Amino acid sequence: MHNNLEKILDIIEEKGIEDSIKVIVSNQSGIAREYFTIDVADKIMKKVILDIKGYFDIDAYLFAPYHISGRHLFESPDDANYFRKPNPGMINFILSKYGVDKNNSILFGDRETDKLAALNAGLSNDNIFII
Repeated sequence: MHNNLEKILDIIEEKGIEDSIKVIVSNQSGIAREYFTIDVADKIMKKVILDIKGYFDIDAYLFAPYHISGRHLFESPDDANYFRKPNPGMINFILSKYGVDKNNSILFGDRETDKLAALNAGLSNDNIFII
């Protein structure tokens, strides 16, 4: 098992959130910059979800296919930028869609932008884990 996955599983068990909604949010600027397509990003995400299925289920995933120098898939760059971490758009969207209380939400990330997005969405610093 990957060390980061083991840490995530430990925190999930410690917090008692095994039955919670689990969502992946990811910046994917390579789509806007035409390094790869949405279909390729989708296939990669589905493979990641399949790889961790033996440990826990992922209920949904969302990615921000935006980069300032790339092709815009949104009506305006401001809309796109709102969804790109460290902005809170993807997290706020998930909280709203699933009716999740941000005070009971936990974010696992691997970058400072993940932490900033969670803080910008109003999550508690105690519930943000950069692994």
